[in-house]
Amino acid sequence: MKCVALLSGLLCGVLPVFAESGVFRVEGDENLFYPVTFLDARWHDNLPTELYISRHNVHLDEMWRGAMSARFDYHVSLWGNGAEYIRARVQGNDSPSSAFHDFVAGWQDGSFHNATMRMVVWLRGAMTYYWSANGEVAPQVYDGVANPLPYAPDGQEVFEAKTAVEDYVRMAAADLQSGNGAPSLRIGEVGDAGNTNVPLDSVSQRLPLDFTGYRDMAPDQVGARIEGVRYNSYRNGESYVQRTGLAFYTNPSGLNGGDADLLQRMVILPDGRVGVGTPSPDYELTVNGTVHAKEVVIDLQGAQADDVYESGYPLRPLEEVRGYIRRNGHLPDVPSASEVASGGMALGQFENLLLRKIEELTLYTLQLQAEIEALRNK
Repeated sequence: MKCVALLSGLLCGVLPVFAESGVFRVEGDENLFYPVTFLDARWHDNLPTELYISRHNVHLDEMWRGAMSARFDYHVSLWGNGAEYIRARVQGNDSPSSAFHDFVAGWQDGSFHNATMRMVVWLRGAMTYYWSANGEVAPQVYDGVANPLPYAPDGQEVFEAKTAVEDYVRMAAADLQSGNGAPSLRIGEVGDAGNTNVPLDSVSQRLPLDFTGYRDMAPDQVGARIEGVRYNSYRNGESYVQRTGLAFYTNPSGLNGGDADLLQRMVILPDGRVGVGTPSPDYELTVNGTVHAKEVVIDLQGAQADDVYESGYPLRPLEEVRGYIRRNGHLPDVPSASEVASGGMALGQFENLLLRKIEELTLYTLQLQAEIEALRNK
């Protein structure tokens, strides 16, 4: 056993020194991904085959062509036997100066209808790859040069070249930066800035994660969505620095196909402000609707209303209060109805103000009681 340093910590830990290893080249177009087959070398041992494919030098083949690491643990079906699986972890080169970031476009068991005992991996053309495995996997390249395209082992399954990377490959890309050894899921291309020609604080790019809904008339329906929203935080027309928030959508009708019925329910802005029912929260939590809670605890800011009972408190004479009400239509220190309607009012501040007015009313009542007692005694 020895420790092998792999790109971006893909396979952090100790890797076995496999006796079987080699190098192969995929010819063809560098913009296409060609099927390469690998034998399930440990099938008859009732063990999974472990395969590593890599190119760690970014200058391999040509300057700045890019690097990658991939690990496959697999056991093929061989005429439909059970216990088949392919577990993959793939990492491309994150350097923006490299020409290519993706080298693996997909994988599939190629032996369901035949006895080939082979797994198919689609690899980028015009590239050289190294491999190491716990058995002789005997790579076979179908790029139209080494072997003809398409790869058709049994006449029932035909494996053509791919033009794009499959979504499940993105999901399998390992980014082991969480510290606990578990891979994270990255959505979006490394180095993709989105639309840089947008105004300041405008959206530069949206990165949706969709959850499938269903209706018999609209089978391809988005039932819910979580969306990463990137905002230009540099300057107008130059979105070179971006901050990312989150938006959450649900589909209340479930009638139409696609994302036609999605409605945004909640947002989390990059600065942490949360909006429910509004895309533009102006406080840490902004709710455009009714809040139902069993209890609300508020930390009051500033002096509490009990200072009304301290000596020297400037209690207004009732005649002054009467004149203020006649002129303004509301109590002193209390915002008008129009002010509350336009700008709202902090709940803690309002409760404290109400308590202050109740305590002032108590003082007025005590004054009147003293005057009544004095008149009664007289």
